[in-house]
Amino acid sequence: MSAAAVVDVVIPAYNAPDDLRRCVEAVLTHTRDGFRVVVIDDASPDPRVGQYLDGLAQRELRRFPGLGVSPT
Repeated sequence: MSAAAVVDVVIPAYNAPDDLRRCVEAVLTHTRDGFRVVVIDDASPDPRVGQYLDGLAQRELRRFPGLGVSPT
């Protein structure tokens, strides 16, 4: 893998805001350059999920209307 390679970390989310926070923070602690975190929120009804994602400085956020685990 070259130094310019980009790695995308895709995290599907549905509720469980504490688990989501731990997962995102674990990815962000890596020191490797050239990666981005993509969180796909499957229309979580728990408002804490949206509040956490809204608070992230850099993100690619996609929200979908309850598609379920496989499509997400």
